[in-house]
Amino acid sequence: MLRDLELLLNTVYESQTRDYFKEALTCYSNGAYKACVILSVIAGIDDLYNKVNEQFNEFDQNKKNDFRKIERKRDEKKPFERDLIAFCADEELDLFSKYENNDLDFCFDLRNSFAHPSDKICSAEKARFVFSVMIDLISSKRRLAGHQYINKLVDRLKNEDLFYAELKPNSILLKNEDCLKDISKTKYWVLLKRLLTESSADKSSRVNYFLASLLIEINKNKDDNEKLNQELETYISQEILDFNFYRDITKVDPCVYEIFSFENCQRILKSLLSYLNTDLQMYLEIFKSIINSRKIEQKEQIEFLYNLLFTNIFEVLKNKPEIDNQYFVSFLDKMYKLNQKKFLERALLLIEQTQFDTTNNNILYVLISLFLKNNDEIMQQTLIEKLCGLIASQTFEYSNGGTLVVESFTSEDFTKMNEKFIISIFLSLLEGAERGGWYATVFLQQIESKIIFKFIEQNIINKKEELKINFVNNKHLKKEWKNLARDIPNSSIASVYNEIK
Repeated sequence: MLRDLELLLNTVYESQTRDYFKEALTCYSNGAYKACVILSVIAGIDDLYNKVNEQFNEFDQNKKNDFRKIERKRDEKKPFERDLIAFCADEELDLFSKYENNDLDFCFDLRNSFAHPSDKICSAEKARFVFSVMIDLISSKRRLAGHQYINKLVDRLKNEDLFYAELKPNSILLKNEDCLKDISKTKYWVLLKRLLTESSADKSSRVNYFLASLLIEINKNKDDNEKLNQELETYISQEILDFNFYRDITKVDPCVYEIFSFENCQRILKSLLSYLNTDLQMYLEIFKSIINSRKIEQKEQIEFLYNLLFTNIFEVLKNKPEIDNQYFVSFLDKMYKLNQKKFLERALLLIEQTQFDTTNNNILYVLISLFLKNNDEIMQQTLIEKLCGLIASQTFEYSNGGTLVVESFTSEDFTKMNEKFIISIFLSLLEGAERGGWYATVFLQQIESKIIFKFIEQNIINKKEELKINFVNNKHLKKEWKNLARDIPNSSIASVYNEIK
C-alpha cells in the first residue's frame, strides 16, 4: 500500500508541490493520518489555485471577475477553498466533473474536521483517499483542461498547419500523447464528439490524426469499448466519417481498428466501396489493417470478407493493370489464410467466369503468385495450365493477356515454380508465336532480356526426353524454336533443339 502511494507521489508535476506531498506521505508512514490529510489538502488546493491562475488570461470578463474575488479572499486570509472548487466545477469551465467536485468537497470536509483538536479518528483509508484524490485530480496534471482547453485544442488542430512538427506516425503519436496528458479521462468523451463532428465538417488530417490517439486512449479501459462503438456507429453507418478519416487513422496507427467491433468494421468496408476505383491500394491497406487487428474465425465474418474480395475488389482489379501486384499478393495471402478451402473454391470460380484479355491478366498473375508463395502445387498446376492455354491460343487476330502474366513473374516466383511449369510456359510461348500471336512473338524476340530466360536455361536440359515427344506431336513448336536456336546459338535452348529436331 505504501509503495502505491510512493508511486503516486512520483506523478506530481510540480517539484515544490511534490515536497508538500512528500511530507504528507511521511506523516502517513508514521501513523499521523490527520496530519497527512491536512498537508495533502493544503498542497492540492495551493496547486489548484496556481493552475487556475495560469489560465486567467483565457477567461472571459465574468470569469476573471469571479476569480479576482477568490484571489482577494485568499490574500486576506479568508476561507476561499470551497469557492475555488465550485469555480472550477462550473459548467462553463468544467475543470472537474460533478463526481470529482464531490470528492474534492469531501476531502475538504475531512481536512476541516481534523484541522482542530477533537476526538475524531482519522483512519489510514481516509488518509490514503485524500492523498490520492488531491494528486489524481489536481497535482498529477501539467494543467487543468476543461471546455476552454478543449476548444483551444480543437481550434489549433483545425487551423494550425504546424501543429505537428513532422508528419511521421511516431512524431504524431508523441505529440498527441503529450496533449492528452492534460485532459481528464472524463473529458475524453466531450473531446471525442467535438473531433468526430470536426472531422466530418473540416476534413482536416490533423483532426483525424488526433482522433486516432484519442480512440486508442479511450479503449485502454476495455469496459468503455461497447460505449465507444455505440458512439461511433452513427458516424460510420451514416457515412459522416469519410475515406480521408480512415486513411488518416490508418497512417497514424493501423492497430487502431482493434477498437472497432466487427460490425462497425463491416460498415466501414462497405461504406468505402465507392473509393475502390480511385484508391484501391489505400482501401486494401484499411482492409488489411482490419484483418490484422483481430482473430477472424466465424463463418459469417469470413463469408462477408470473401464476398467483398471476389465480388467487388477483383472486379475493380480487372480494369486496373497499374496495381502493385506484389502488394496485392501480400494482401491476398492474409485473406487466403482465413479459410484456405473456401478461398480455393472462390478463386476457381473466379477463373472459370473470367474472360481474360490484355487488361485483366493481373488477376491470373496474383493468384498464381499467391499459390507459389504458399507452395500449393495443385492450384499452381490448374492456373498455369490455364495460363499456357491462353498464351498458346493467341493468333494474329486474337490477343489475350497470357504473355503479360509471364512478364509479371518475378525471379522469386520462378524460383518457387516447378521446372515442368517453366518449360510448359516456354512451349506455350513458342506455340502462341507460331500461331501469329503478337505478344508471344515480341516476347521471344527479346527472350534473353526476360526474367524467365535464366530459368528456362537452367531446366530445359533435364526435360529433353519429354520435349522430344512435344516436338514430334506439336507442329506449332518447330518454326519458332528453330528461330531461337539460330538467334541464340550458345544457349541451352539451342542445344536441346539441335538434339531433338
